[in-house]
Amino acid sequence: MNAEIAYLFRHALLRDAAYQLQLPGDRARLHALALELIEDVCGGRAPALPPSGTGSPDEGAPHATDPFAEELASHARLGTAPREVRALYLERAAEFAKRNFRGRDSERLWRELAEISDGCKEGEAVRQAGIVAFDGGRYSEAERLLERARELQRSGGHRRHEGLVLNNLGRVFKETGRVPEGEAAMKEALEVHRESGHRIVQADILLNLAGLWQESGRIDEAEKALGEAGTIYREEGDPLSEAQTLAASAALMIYSGRLERAEELFNEALPCFRKMKRRRSEGIALGNLAAVYYMTQRGDLAERCLDEALVIHREVGNRVYEGIALGNLGLHYQETGRFELAEARLTEALAIQRDIGNVRSEGIATGILAMLYEKVGRLEESERCFLEALAIHRRVGNRRFEGFHQCAFALLLVARGKVEEARDRWKAGAALLVQVGDARGLREISKSARQACEKAGVAPFEGAVE
Repeated sequence: MNAEIAYLFRHALLRDAAYQLQLPGDRARLHALALELIEDVCGGRAPALPPSGTGSPDEGAPHATDPFAEELASHARLGTAPREVRALYLERAAEFAKRNFRGRDSERLWRELAEISDGCKEGEAVRQAGIVAFDGGRYSEAERLLERARELQRSGGHRRHEGLVLNNLGRVFKETGRVPEGEAAMKEALEVHRESGHRIVQADILLNLAGLWQESGRIDEAEKALGEAGTIYREEGDPLSEAQTLAASAALMIYSGRLERAEELFNEALPCFRKMKRRRSEGIALGNLAAVYYMTQRGDLAERCLDEALVIHREVGNRVYEGIALGNLGLHYQETGRFELAEARLTEALAIQRDIGNVRSEGIATGILAMLYEKVGRLEESERCFLEALAIHRRVGNRRFEGFHQCAFALLLVARGKVEEARDRWKAGAALLVQVGDARGLREISKSARQACEKAGVAPFEGAVE
């Protein structure tokens, strides 16, 4: 043991011994004094944060005590301060940890706040813990917390706050493949907040519904919801949420093949995210912008965007989109002939998505891995992965990728000499792509289909398009 470590060890023991020698009453007064002195140095007691779920875009101004809020909550607990002071600093500490991407700390602090709260406030603290768990990709824990929050708000008759929980639960259901349950929860939440008149909360729910409808191939409904949400944010003076709506609209434009407009919208949204230091939103937008570059034959830009997005996702602890970015990098490496790198990224993506329970993204990554195995001649593994991916797509209602991977599976079956089964799968997959309006996807896979049929010496598939 070197001298410095020995000194620190002895110093800590001496400190603890000196602390324990104080009488309990003296210790409490010292904690109260410490709280008072830290507050004085920081310009006084921090104000309470605005109530959650009011529909206000104002999250509360930062305060000089925020970096010390957890310490102040501890002094309040051990000193003579009223419970309200401890609750004030626990809430501010939880928000500060969340802003600084310390998700586990934030969740722990919300839980601690819930333990000293009751009624609506307890339910809201539990909901916030659930939101942090969801943002970190811990879906099972998020669902457990949100179900508890829902029961607390329901039993207390706090209908509006129950509506907030329903919106969050809807997102969990959507991400874990329970699309009908997710839609039902979000619609109920929307009805609650239309009754209460909280317009920004209505817009938040519409934004979530738009994402669900887009992924279900209901483009017109998604576009209408995004338009309504954007109008509300603009009228209520919430530029950050308006930028998030622009980014969501851009993602919808990708889905429906309007790539030029998608790029314009991403380039409108990104400066706002950067100005307001919303790294999580910036990372998601960059990952989606990479898809535009990929589809418009600008592979170098796509790879650069994905690399930058991956750094941000890891920085902020966004495991959901870390997995998605890895899957997209795997696809890009596959298309550029870097097969070992592709398999490594896709395997890493699958491990993340399975760990966090993101079933929809697991299905997409599994289908991409199936296509990779087909390219490198590992045909049995390819067939197994296609069957796994298609089962997931059907379970979660991902009709677009079910159609695309059904068509890709048909190409594998041609190579394996199973021509009749290949034709049946092609027909089913092409019909799905037509239903969801993915003409671009059908055109792309049709090129590969013609090549596969020519190589196998069989007649082209019916429904293949130029």
